[in-house]
Amino acid sequence: MQTLVFWAQRLFFLSALTLLCVVLFAFFAPIFINSDDISQRVERIFFERTGLNLAVNGESKVSFFPGVKVSLRDVKLMPNENRVGDVRIPLAARELTVETGLGSLLFGGGGLKVDSVALESPALYVKRIDMLATASS
Repeated sequence: MQTLVFWAQRLFFLSALTLLCVVLFAFFAPIFINSDDISQRVERIFFERTGLNLAVNGESKVSFFPGVKVSLRDVKLMPNENRVGDVRIPLAARELTVETGLGSLLFGGGGLKVDSVALESPALYVKRIDMLATASS
């Protein structure tokens, strides 16, 4: 019986130690991650997938709870070329949050696996085309 109690205590101690390590990692790891590097990786991914430049005018931060997320404040998607005429920003948002995996964030090299993207307070510019005027021309 003492052997069972001994192993139960060891298992409890090991579980508590593992939980403590996970909690400490979630709180202190964002301090050691270069958020500017992560921001540049997100900007590169948006350019590759949309052909638009992602301009981040605010701060960027990484969080590990409740999931692995990269948050970029005050973002704008802008055309990558100087167009003549109407050059409005097609999309702006107060915050853009990218959910990713821990392995991709820490060991992704230059890339980043994006699981989801969320926008807070988006402003979308849509150009209106008068279909009757273009059809009669």
